[in-house]
Amino acid sequence: METTFSALSSFAVIPLKTFRRYVLSYEIVPLALCKTLGGSPLLSVKELSSICSVGGIDKKDIVLELSASKVAPSGFVPLSQLKTAWFVSEEAKANFIDRSYENFDVTALRCAALPEPVASSPAQDHPELTDVCDDAVNKFLAEAPYADGILALAHQWLSVHDNQRDMASIENVLSDDLNTLGLLLSLESGSEQLVLASEFLRLCTRKNIDVGWAPAAVLDEFTELSPVRLPSLKTSEYGQVRLQSS
Repeated sequence: METTFSALSSFAVIPLKTFRRYVLSYEIVPLALCKTLGGSPLLSVKELSSICSVGGIDKKDIVLELSASKVAPSGFVPLSQLKTAWFVSEEAKANFIDRSYENFDVTALRCAALPEPVASSPAQDHPELTDVCDDAVNKFLAEAPYADGILALAHQWLSVHDNQRDMASIENVLSDDLNTLGLLLSLESGSEQLVLASEFLRLCTRKNIDVGWAPAAVLDEFTELSPVRLPSLKTSEYGQVRLQSS
C-alpha cells in the first residue's frame, strides 16, 4: 500500500489503547485525548512528515488521518471522517487487525503502516509532540458516560414514538445537557422519578467506571444526597440491597 499522506488531510496522534477503548466504542475521536503540537491536536502533513522522518511516533501510538481541517467546537471528530489509520509498523498493524473487537468491525477501517524513518537528526530539527495530560483523560472519562446516557435515552424514545413535535424538541435542546436530561426523562417519568434519576445520574458521572465502583458506598451516598424520600424502599429491603452490593 502506498505510504504517502494527502496534503488535504489533517492528522491526530492518539495512544493506541485510547483508540481501541474509546474511539472504536463511541465512534468519535476525542481530540482532548490526542497528543498536541504547539497546543493543537491536529497536525499538518508537513508537521507529521517531519516527525515521522526521525521516528518520532511512539510505538504505543497510532496516527489518524482525518478529513477534518480544524478543531470542531465540540472537540470531537466523527469516525466517519477517518480516512486512514496509520500504525508505526506492519507488525503493529497486523496485531491490531488480528485482535477481536466485540462492538466494531476493524475490516471497515483502512489501515496502513507509516513510512520507515530516514537517518536520525538532532531533536531541534523536528517538532516534538506533547503527551496527553491526566486532567484531560479524567474529564473525558467523567463526561463520556453522561453523554452516552443522553444518547441512549434519546434513541430509546425516538425508536418507539413517532411524534415529530417531540423529535423537534429533543433536537432543539441537545446542546444543553441539563435541559436535555430533563426533557428526555420527563417524557416517561413523574416528578419524583425525574428527581431521583437526575440525582443518580449526577452521582454516577462523578464515579466513572474506570476508577472502580463500590456499590454499597454508592447506594449509601445516593440515599443521603437524594432530595426525595424513597417510600418503596423499606429498611429491610435496603439492607438486602446493600448486602447484595457489598
